[in-house]
Amino acid sequence: MRDGRFAARQLRRRKRNLARAENIAIVALALLALLLAGKTGMIQQTLPVLGGAQTMEGGYTVGPAISLAGEAPVRLMLRDREERCGVEYDQTTVDDLYDGGLSDFLDGSLRAMEPPAGIREDAWQETITGADQWVFYDFLYDITFDQQESQGAGTGRLFLVTVKGGQADTISFYNETDRSYYSAKVREEVDLPALSPEPNGARFAFEDQSVSQILSPYMMILRQAPACTMYTASDPLLSMDAQGWNDLLESLDFNAKAVSPYTTATGSVIREGADTLRLMNDGAIQFHGSESGENRYVALSSRQKDLQLKAQEILDRATGDLRGPARLCCRSVRTLEDGQTELIFTYVLNGARVQMWGEGWGARFLFRDNVVTAYTILMRGYSDSGLLCRLLPARQAAAAASAMGRRGAELQVTYQDDGGQQSLASWTVREPR
Repeated sequence: MRDGRFAARQLRRRKRNLARAENIAIVALALLALLLAGKTGMIQQTLPVLGGAQTMEGGYTVGPAISLAGEAPVRLMLRDREERCGVEYDQTTVDDLYDGGLSDFLDGSLRAMEPPAGIREDAWQETITGADQWVFYDFLYDITFDQQESQGAGTGRLFLVTVKGGQADTISFYNETDRSYYSAKVREEVDLPALSPEPNGARFAFEDQSVSQILSPYMMILRQAPACTMYTASDPLLSMDAQGWNDLLESLDFNAKAVSPYTTATGSVIREGADTLRLMNDGAIQFHGSESGENRYVALSSRQKDLQLKAQEILDRATGDLRGPARLCCRSVRTLEDGQTELIFTYVLNGARVQMWGEGWGARFLFRDNVVTAYTILMRGYSDSGLLCRLLPARQAAAAASAMGRRGAELQVTYQDDGGQQSLASWTVREPR
């Protein structure tokens, strides 16, 4: 048994060393390519086709450095002259529109934009009310789309792409963390996909005099109140058989055949090397990595986007189909006092965030440089109950918020999950960041 464990560990070590060597080789080739390009003047004279990136004035980077990998909006609005269609709390329709061409349209506009400049909020709002045609995207939280992380100009929650002659003309975005607006011209041809959603008269709160002084300006005002699915919630670890446990351990890069779990009052503990994985009785998975020796989870770099992609990869491995229709969305990234980077993720159901018991989040990751040192994942499985939660229309919800002294608040539909068997939707006030 001991020889078998040693052999398994040796095999895993060889695989990791090989992967590490491949990553080093890729980085070296990329650096060599950039060096040669710089010497020959290619970066200044040509635009990238498939590889490489172009540095514009002020150090802003466009091209393949722009990435929307792993991101998906929760709200969309399209305007074609006087007709508008807004979609929220209907993730299926949002996904159909996004995957039907609006994803490529936004991605192409970001890649082809000139260096963005800061603008005032009234300029953003004038674009919404004045431009004949545009597409609006809301990703719920700030997303980092610039791999070079160019301060606030590479991050945004809300995006607005205006259209002229069937092609992207300008792109504007709002960084919620910095409360800053940016805009840039789109310098290449990026075609608007041929989509014809049914107009529904959607407007933003700042355009509606009845709520403009009560609600956050970019809340979507629709004629109909949200009709949200009621979900059945469960702890998928409770019903997991022996094969399921093995699959879970393997998905988290633990050798199920080489480890020997032991039980405590709070759950099961698995140790492999100096790393510890705890499967808690409350449905949480907790990982603590060793401070020395091999690193089990390593991101491509310490840049925010790469850390997020590594955390998302681990989450997808752990939760996969077990979480049902829910998604896990990165809510915040910050540097702690000890120098570690903390990433917080929240569950999202049908375009609405899930407020979990305890800390409120669904998962938390800690990185030191590009190495995962710890994570906690609340394992939850959701399924459609076949029932609906009927909510107040936005205007009536706004009146209630105003009566409670919450003028200017952003109201969002939120699912409450207290660890029980149901998750219900209700209007809640989203606190400013």
